[in-house]
Amino acid sequence: MKYIVYADVIFFWNFVINICVLTVTHKLLHTQFILKRLILWSLITGALTDAVYIIFFDNILLPLFYALSYIFMTIMYFKTTSIRDLLGKNTALIISMLIVYGIINLFKGGEALSFLHLLISLTTGTLLFCLAARNVSKRLSGKYHKLSLCMSGKKVLVTGYQDTGNTLSDPYTNKPVMILDYRIMKNFIDTKTYVLITNYQKTGYMDYEAFKQLSHIKIYPVPYSTISSSCDFMPVFLMDSVYFPDENKVLKHIAFGISRFKLKNDFQVLLNENLKAV
Repeated sequence: MKYIVYADVIFFWNFVINICVLTVTHKLLHTQFILKRLILWSLITGALTDAVYIIFFDNILLPLFYALSYIFMTIMYFKTTSIRDLLGKNTALIISMLIVYGIINLFKGGEALSFLHLLISLTTGTLLFCLAARNVSKRLSGKYHKLSLCMSGKKVLVTGYQDTGNTLSDPYTNKPVMILDYRIMKNFIDTKTYVLITNYQKTGYMDYEAFKQLSHIKIYPVPYSTISSSCDFMPVFLMDSVYFPDENKVLKHIAFGISRFKLKNDFQVLLNENLKAV
């Protein structure tokens, strides 16, 4: 018996699935994504899995080659640099596949009482309920805000957390300072300049003169103290504008301090308690 394989149909199917899986993965990891990059890698992976399916269609190792294709996608798309990071990203990817294929399985029908159908459907329902409950609790808390940061024509979507403990003020402009996860800076500066940020993250030393020569963004040190009363200096710069879509509000030239430490996974900006006074 001969089978006819429609490569264009398989490619389109894989492309759509990849977009859905990557989007859900970003939600599970609480990370922001760039739509153009997501579409590009969905196309690349769609073409790769299409080729794997056609070449190894009758091969018993087809599932293995499929798995290797998605591991490759995870490494390249998320730019994983360690085994631990790779395992975490792949785990999120697998869970995302369960969600996506579970939804497809629910609408597609089939043997409603089969063990696999029940397993996927229950897994999907549970995960969707958990995600929905978490999002609802965030909205009810009123502490989480969606932000669009704009700097030198580049825009980045992030989540901000309203923290009454952040009372840092810029002594030069008397403006409240928002705390930004240092990893977000890679969206606004080139790789060479970002090395200075990673060095600051590791050592606590910021080479302001070198940063000034490499970037058009002007940063300056602002003294701050922590709960433990330890004092230090934090590099601060003025963001061109910050847009709050929920409130349809735009704030310009807001001071942002670059944190040495990673903020929690569900937010990338620590808002100032005096934000509403701006």
